[in-house]
Amino acid sequence: MFDYRGRSGRSEFWWFWLYCIVIILLSFIFMIFDYGVPAIPFAILAVLNCIPGLAVRVRRLHDIGKSGLWILGWPVGIIRIYLLFCFASQSESWTNDYGPGPNSDLE
Repeated sequence: MFDYRGRSGRSEFWWFWLYCIVIILLSFIFMIFDYGVPAIPFAILAVLNCIPGLAVRVRRLHDIGKSGLWILGWPVGIIRIYLLFCFASQSESWTNDYGPGPNSDLE
């Protein structure tokens, strides 16, 4: 999860981000509506997911043959749009500079 080497397929990337969105939404719901459940554990979990989130984005870029350094351009609007396009792109089915594909039997 904290590994920046290797590759992540589309499904791994999008399932991770769905998990993150659910955690963030739960923390906001519990903070806003105060259901008697403390929001602090969800907020801590959301913050702790920042590093694995960065790792899965870097591995996803590796999966399409791009350098993980592209993630440094995330704050720039046009680069963010390009990166979202990259995250949705189809994986390279062959072994690239970052290793075999996440679904290959070459490991």
